[in-house]
Amino acid sequence: MKNRNEIIDIGRAMAVMLVTAFHIFVWSKSTGYDLPLGFNTMGIAGNGWVGVGMFFVLSGYCMAGSAKRIFSDGHANINSYLIYMFNRYLRISGPYYVSIIFWVVAINIFGVAVKPTGAIDVLSHLFYIHNLNENTFFSISGVYWSLAVEMQFYILLPFLIIFFKSNASLLALLLILFVLSISLNCYSENKLLTWGIPSYLYLFVLGWLCATYQERISRIVSKDSVFYLTILIFVFSLLYKGGSFNNQVKTYEIIVSTVFSLLLVSSISKFSTLKDNFIVKSAAFIGRASFTIYLYNYVFWVFDRDGVSNVSKLLIFCFVILFGCLMYFIIEKNTEKFRKTIMRKVNQNSYVISAENT
Repeated sequence: MKNRNEIIDIGRAMAVMLVTAFHIFVWSKSTGYDLPLGFNTMGIAGNGWVGVGMFFVLSGYCMAGSAKRIFSDGHANINSYLIYMFNRYLRISGPYYVSIIFWVVAINIFGVAVKPTGAIDVLSHLFYIHNLNENTFFSISGVYWSLAVEMQFYILLPFLIIFFKSNASLLALLLILFVLSISLNCYSENKLLTWGIPSYLYLFVLGWLCATYQERISRIVSKDSVFYLTILIFVFSLLYKGGSFNNQVKTYEIIVSTVFSLLLVSSISKFSTLKDNFIVKSAAFIGRASFTIYLYNYVFWVFDRDGVSNVSKLLIFCFVILFGCLMYFIIEKNTEKFRKTIMRKVNQNSYVISAENT
């Protein structure tokens, strides 16, 4: 993994562990202990759902380089767009489709949960449109809605790169999307909007622009005083409960994920190389396996949640992470090999066709 950025992988690890902690927190009916000023000892778990927003920031950040190389060099066309989308489709769909089979079998044959798994549910998930209908939004697995949002971002990103090139237009785009996101989450109760691309496109674009202007932004956020202040804000935000934990408060997620984006930029600048120790290696590996861990996040359904102790919660948390890592080795690593083989052939054929047409 020589070309991987370990900071980004550690960011992914943080995101997937937060989401996992949140799901177990809700499943086990945990409450934590309230502290003064609206904080709570279990705040990081109770607010762990913001890990999804962090994933969207990371996705936008990582897509900035690869998509920009394709669509901002003056050679953007239908062929390059189709190749780009095919690559993105293969990257997600292999592990995702296998996990759909896993959950349909687990739900219908082993009864691990009560979830709709009918033909409409499966087909809408296969085509990444399940988030466009409230009846299929959370069917099969509760985490799948975000994969539809992710795919919809991939569809839109090339057009954003082509049509928004100047600094002024990019800043205007970011501000418009920020206002749209905040407005939707403050004034709309339509889940298809507040949990969909209209609400989350801001975070994708924020990650994309953080990568695009990494050097400029890092000049400010990498200063020690700003860096440590950002960490404090991020940590205290996660510990803050307020009146109650409520994952409908998307504005909170937008703000915390924005703080995370600054922390990401500053960390990448300050820690270009990390110490080669067990903790760093373990966190980076969890980050590499985070997509698969996310797909099987609800595997704790196999356990009895009545009277589960705090020690049991910790063990279940570890079980979910380890199970996801196992499935990463079994499924995702192999689907990635397949994707890379297919894309090499596609790119070679595309190059031959391009050469023949010149």
